[in-house]
Amino acid sequence: MSPDAERDEILAEVAEAFHTPRPDWFCDARHCCECAEHEAELQAETVETLRREVLGDGAWDPVAFIKNPDGFKYFMPALARLAYGTGQDYFLTSFMFHLRPDRIETFTDRQRTAIEKLLIHVSFAIASEIERCNDFHELEWALRRIRGEPGPCSYQGQA
Repeated sequence: MSPDAERDEILAEVAEAFHTPRPDWFCDARHCCECAEHEAELQAETVETLRREVLGDGAWDPVAFIKNPDGFKYFMPALARLAYGTGQDYFLTSFMFHLRPDRIETFTDRQRTAIEKLLIHVSFAIASEIERCNDFHELEWALRRIRGEPGPCSYQGQA
């Protein structure tokens, strides 16, 4: 199987595992102006239209503000697609940051398995980018979180 075909198969598996109806809300828009802005941005996007440009650079990232577990699951197929980005579109660091323990604990076994397969495949598919960004250690911890293994949460803290 070609690498592109394998990627497409894994992304289809993630899409099936995380197929979630679009929720009414994503962020707590009443919390503050920034949350309201992030809610508006996410409301304007779909799984099919979500682009790297919308997600900012970490300092501005609407996905970090998603409070609704179904909202995070709704966008997971798009986030998985973006996790394969390279160069200016590199997103794996942010993707792994978004795999916080409080979100992972809401995943089904099927969802955990799909993300584990994704992370393993990404580790080979974009290995040179992961090395360039010094993300192999974080990738190891993301896999441990998905598998429910003990260990430090990572440099991103206990979020």
